[in-house]
Amino acid sequence: MIRFCFLTGITKFSQLSIFSTLNNISNMSMRPEYAAICGITERELTTVLREDVEMLAKKYECSYDEMHKLLKQHYDGYHFTRDSEELYNPYSLFNCFDQKEMGSFWFESATPTFLFRQMQRFGTDITKMDEIMASENDFNLPTESLTDALPLLYQTGYLTIKEYDKDAESYHLCIPNQEVRIGFAKGLLPTYSGLGSGNVQLGGAYKMWVALRKGDIDQALRELKAFLAGVPYVEGFKKKLKEAATREGFYEYTFYLILSMLNVYVRTQVKCWTGRTDMIVFAPETIYVFEFKVGDTAEAALKQIDDSGYAEQFATDGRNVVKVGVSFDIDTWTINEWQVG
Repeated sequence: MIRFCFLTGITKFSQLSIFSTLNNISNMSMRPEYAAICGITERELTTVLREDVEMLAKKYECSYDEMHKLLKQHYDGYHFTRDSEELYNPYSLFNCFDQKEMGSFWFESATPTFLFRQMQRFGTDITKMDEIMASENDFNLPTESLTDALPLLYQTGYLTIKEYDKDAESYHLCIPNQEVRIGFAKGLLPTYSGLGSGNVQLGGAYKMWVALRKGDIDQALRELKAFLAGVPYVEGFKKKLKEAATREGFYEYTFYLILSMLNVYVRTQVKCWTGRTDMIVFAPETIYVFEFKVGDTAEAALKQIDDSGYAEQFATDGRNVVKVGVSFDIDTWTINEWQVG
């Protein structure tokens, strides 16, 4: 006499039998009336949980509004249907309130090594995680039907629905929040680049970001060159580099993961009417337009930025725009030279 049974898990439940086993279930995953059943809504945070936000704000010595904004950036952003309101991760949010600390609680609960292996298996482009357009059938498949890592990325919460295009019947998927972005980069860094997260957070990579924020691009690249030169690559990693689709692509992945882990807004292969630039880094007062070359000169990289007008799309942004051509040494796998324009 079961009146209601709620089944949940990581991947979509697959109904395999044509007979009466468990085929009379109702899949609620994409139904709007159930969209908020597993998350915390904005209304719940600002009403029944308001006292918890105030207590956390007191601990961090900031205002309620400032604390609310921080919580939204770190734990909000999930959508489970095309018209769903944004939801906060309840596990992370309640651990944050309980421990009175803004931590990466979701990633501390498990290590998603299976997911990372599947991403490598299917050749997932980690720099395009905020630009995925897909139909519902692309990301709502059962595990045994996988042809790429997209369904796993969505069903495990590394991607969420951002927008729905009614005319094209397609969904825009992206990384939901800072907790996921930083944790994701931290987990992928050893897999894709051979670097440890401790090297990034405490080493030259962090010094590089400090220099970028100050607008000192020369110091930033000196720090990065020294950092990359001192990294002890794990056994077999150089073979992995040779298997990369392009050598410029390896540096795009490495830069993207390092900067994402440091909570920096970075985009790769940014399209414009003349082509695509390798990387754009957005600092508070400066936008850096990077072009990478392996086996060519920094001068050639900078010339490509100028000739292709990669920086023109940021002319009205208001921030200072700095163009940077970087060449990498084919033998040492670190920076050879750079030019700034």
